[in-house]
Amino acid sequence: MFSRLQSPDYNRTKRLCLVLQLFATVAIYTAVQHPPLVHADEPAEALPSEIETGLLSTKPIEIRRAIDYLLRHPRQAFEASPIVVKRRNHPEFGIRMPQLFPMLSRDEIAKLSPDDQQRIRKSASLEPKPSFGLPTRPSSSLPNSPATTNRTSMPPAAAFSSPASVASLGGQHNQQHLDAILKMTPASGVPAAEIQLLPLYLSTAYNAPLDLQTRVAENILQLNPSDPSVIEAFLKFGQRSPHYRIQGKVTKHAMKLKTDAGLIQANRFVDHGFYVEDRETGLLWQTDGSQSGKHNFFEAQRYADQLVLQRLQDWRVPTAGELATIFPATELPFRHSGYTPTISQPSHDYWTSHQIGADYAVLYQWYDEGGANNCIASSNRAFVRCVHDPMNRSGQRGRSINAAD
Repeated sequence: MFSRLQSPDYNRTKRLCLVLQLFATVAIYTAVQHPPLVHADEPAEALPSEIETGLLSTKPIEIRRAIDYLLRHPRQAFEASPIVVKRRNHPEFGIRMPQLFPMLSRDEIAKLSPDDQQRIRKSASLEPKPSFGLPTRPSSSLPNSPATTNRTSMPPAAAFSSPASVASLGGQHNQQHLDAILKMTPASGVPAAEIQLLPLYLSTAYNAPLDLQTRVAENILQLNPSDPSVIEAFLKFGQRSPHYRIQGKVTKHAMKLKTDAGLIQANRFVDHGFYVEDRETGLLWQTDGSQSGKHNFFEAQRYADQLVLQRLQDWRVPTAGELATIFPATELPFRHSGYTPTISQPSHDYWTSHQIGADYAVLYQWYDEGGANNCIASSNRAFVRCVHDPMNRSGQRGRSINAAD
């Protein structure tokens, strides 16, 4: 019996089984990691009319829903190639181009000029940049809260916490929890017991598809809880979401709720001359909102990289969520913030760190209720109010200039 198991035939069979198992493993991994490419000779599938309408829409949420559908249906993404290629410069298409590009018809891309072909391939090859969120003070009201692993939409390569990427969108989230949030509206009379469950419901919401995150954000913006743990959950959702509009709106709403509930410490802002210390978040801010002058997005990045204030380096362009924590910054020690209550009056716009594709970036508008909007990165000009993290939560070594320098 033993000699038969050790025979050459047995060993050959065993090796063959191992090779077949390896091929099967590679095939499964490839199928999971890469969407199937679609070729022109495969049977066409009609594009649903509501998806076509969504792709042609001017409303970002409708566009995002249609793009999410295409990413789940590669053959119909192939059929939608003319629309996607035509709208390639729209920010909502630009941010998803790395995922859409492998599914597009090469014939449609070939119709573009050489410069446009190079531009769309460059946009599709952009790897998602690391993203970071806003730090929060440890809260005694959240003894069992999970460690903050923050996310935002494509900021620069320097910020606060553990990096994550936009590619993580569509990760694990609890659909039942999000459905429960979507049923919570002031008109429905939300029970106190349900409000207390919001920290649990929101704990994985940042992993949901962007259109679902947007609907969740619209709902929680209507809620005005006073419980510290619920407000902290709102703030963390705003910080972790990869979308700049959700960051800005939800973070600003959470900071207002903290102020109304008396949860913001007294003497929050400390004047250090050329910069202001925010004791609530631990961030340092450039005091003068007009000191930078106006730049395009790329110049603003270089300005921040080279900035030195009172021997302090490592300044950067803030995220939309970070700017939302100090909006509107109209009181001392902040100066020259350029806030106006209406759009008809001249006001400042400030660059955020969010870049979408090759030549789109996000401005934070400093009037009325404020808000983040996309624009052309190379031609629009705006101010930049730089931020610095002295606690080095980005993992980078902090630098200051010694007196001898």
